[in-house]
Amino acid sequence: MKHKWIIATILIAAEIMIGALIVASVTAPISQPGFQFRFFQYDTVPAESDEEQRIPIGDATHLSVSNLRGQIAIASAPGDAIIVRAHKRAWSNTVANAQAALAQLDVNIAQTNDTIEITRLTEEPWRPGIASMRRSPTVALTITVPATMAVTARLDVGDVTLADITGNVDLRTNVGAVSVKNVVGDLQLYANTGNITIANTLAGALNARTSNGAIHLANVRVARDAIAQTSNGDIELNAGGAGMFTARTAYGKITLRDLIVRDTIIASSDAGNVNLERVQSASCDLQTARGNIAIDDIAGALKIRTDSGTVDVKNARQVSLTAQTARGAITFAGSLGAGPHTLESDHGNISLSLPQDSALAFDVQTDRGEIKSELPLALTHDLKSRQRGTLNNGGASLTINAHNGNIALTSLNP
Repeated sequence: MKHKWIIATILIAAEIMIGALIVASVTAPISQPGFQFRFFQYDTVPAESDEEQRIPIGDATHLSVSNLRGQIAIASAPGDAIIVRAHKRAWSNTVANAQAALAQLDVNIAQTNDTIEITRLTEEPWRPGIASMRRSPTVALTITVPATMAVTARLDVGDVTLADITGNVDLRTNVGAVSVKNVVGDLQLYANTGNITIANTLAGALNARTSNGAIHLANVRVARDAIAQTSNGDIELNAGGAGMFTARTAYGKITLRDLIVRDTIIASSDAGNVNLERVQSASCDLQTARGNIAIDDIAGALKIRTDSGTVDVKNARQVSLTAQTARGAITFAGSLGAGPHTLESDHGNISLSLPQDSALAFDVQTDRGEIKSELPLALTHDLKSRQRGTLNNGGASLTINAHNGNIALTSLNP
């Protein structure tokens, strides 16, 4: 019995000591130089400061910026200097601790050969704790440069923006958005999680990639190849041009409007619709696994594939057409150019509206469906499920196969 009281007394004393330690830690963490352990500590007190530095441009032609958290905003301004404005913010549980954390936020500026480097040097200390809320310090960098300057920027968390620059550009952020406007030069843009926006830009080459985010382009013209790629998000272009244009998304829709491409347009989505309006290219390759493909006003060679979805093409001008769908209807209205032309649907109807003066050699077949035509066909083979012949004495070959569906040929201008 005596031993039980001794054990109970020890346990009660231990609980009192732990309670006192917790209460004390509300106002003071356990710390040693280079280490800090916190109980119930909350970073609710901010400390802020603003700094400005002016760097003569000299013979520098390249700006390199590196930051951890905050933002990087770069734009051109008149003059022969780079001006760096840094808005610093740190957090802690007391004013003194917040000011101490703020004092550690160093921004270093140095020049190596033709490159001016702006770097946030301070790494954030490891501050473990129990039931504590930690806020990371941030540095918002606003930088003005001469109008002609190559730019490289790296940011871990935050947005990167660039405007009114002539020079090659390489911008990357891990978590945040990338925005570019009024830029002339090659563009390399990357966001792991965040949107990418490009406007009013004339690029030599364009490579824009994000893992989780949308890509928006407006009035973007690329002399060579343009690539827009995301794993999860939409891709949209309004007005632009390129030597070759590639848009790929795993989960999202693709919309291209008013686009002129000298070579090939490639648009691919694993799960999402693909929409094109007023597009010109030598060839166009469109694909979606689960989604519809809709095209309005197009010319050139056209290759379309969808596993599950409809295909709708209208206002086509002298296209060379290949369209395939496993489950969905195919509708085409416009003129066909040099063939061969092939349309195939495993499960779905196929409908073509063609000018009456179209010259074609056709082979039309359905396994389970009907064939109806308003066009003046000259038939050499006429069965319910298959028709062969010519239109206006023949021309480019047209093959249509609806395995489970009807086929309709109508006049575009009766």
